[in-house]
Amino acid sequence: MVYSWKIKGGIILLGTLLPLFVVYWLYATTYQPNKEDNGFSRRFAPIRVVPKDTLRANKAFAQLCGVTDNRIYLQYLNNPTKLLETDWEFSRKWSHSFALPLEDKILKAVEYQVDSPYVNIFAGNGPDIFQGNLNSPTLTGRYHYPGMPYAHSYARGNNHFILYAFYGEKNKIGEEIINWDPIQNRETGNTKTINDVFDGGVSSDGVMNYDSTTGSTVYIPFYKNGITVIDSAMNYEKRIKTIDTVSYAKTSGGEYKENGETRFTNNTPQFNVNWIAETDQGRVYINCLLRADNEPRADFKDYSDMDVYDIKTSAYLHSFKIPRLDGDKFYSFKIHKDRLIALYPDGVVTYLIKKHP
Repeated sequence: MVYSWKIKGGIILLGTLLPLFVVYWLYATTYQPNKEDNGFSRRFAPIRVVPKDTLRANKAFAQLCGVTDNRIYLQYLNNPTKLLETDWEFSRKWSHSFALPLEDKILKAVEYQVDSPYVNIFAGNGPDIFQGNLNSPTLTGRYHYPGMPYAHSYARGNNHFILYAFYGEKNKIGEEIINWDPIQNRETGNTKTINDVFDGGVSSDGVMNYDSTTGSTVYIPFYKNGITVIDSAMNYEKRIKTIDTVSYAKTSGGEYKENGETRFTNNTPQFNVNWIAETDQGRVYINCLLRADNEPRADFKDYSDMDVYDIKTSAYLHSFKIPRLDGDKFYSFKIHKDRLIALYPDGVVTYLIKKHP
């Protein structure tokens, strides 16, 4: 992945903040070596992931942005001002529109997070955060983050937001995870221990999630192993070692000049270890891209592996498999109690997570 930082008059613009759908295609079109012997085994739980309902959608959605007991929320790919609400059976649907400013820097990198009926809209390239309600297109609040554009974001409640942010200048750009209070416009906690390489975040691209059960923020990099855990006070707590820790998965960032701009990119072959992750009730669910030594090659090809970890104990719990849709992996998913929903390029599928009888 390439990041472009244009520095002029003290304004720093993040040129590439891609939605998950675009990142999916970067992954899908990149060579992914998978060694015959990766040096680890999976403990598959007696679990079946049973498909229930499918909504066919030809590349219509960018990501899943919320689930409840009765509803699913999907962000459109080509219209950043709209999202779709549906029931779990896809039998009823509602479309919601929001009056976002028609500004390129706002619409370029929009991500929704729905906590029904409330909606948080993160425009990382702004860098702005908007608040709204599913019952009205009118936005109820807009907050402008005074720092650089941020790469990841999450609403923590009570108008506090967790941001994967950047600091520094020119070729000394580092990253940090902060808790930002927009009402007082101040940081109420941060950690700069995510990555000690000042490469604009290239070598630590990944997924950030907030777990309300433990109050922890977790960060899982695409190109490295392990789970970084930040406590509720935004202090570095620990790094959970994952079973797929292999020595050959190494990625480092570099930079080059193009048309007067500094561009940060990988200076080693891109190698994805983890793909996407979610948290639910104190657990981290990681879709790992490496085949275990005890896993038949055919199974690995036809399914997606989900590895599950306990945040509090740091323990690896088990793994289970999720069927692919039309041979494709999912690029966004949510776990909700005993149900799972996955978004694929050509559709959305709901699953029931069942233990073997």
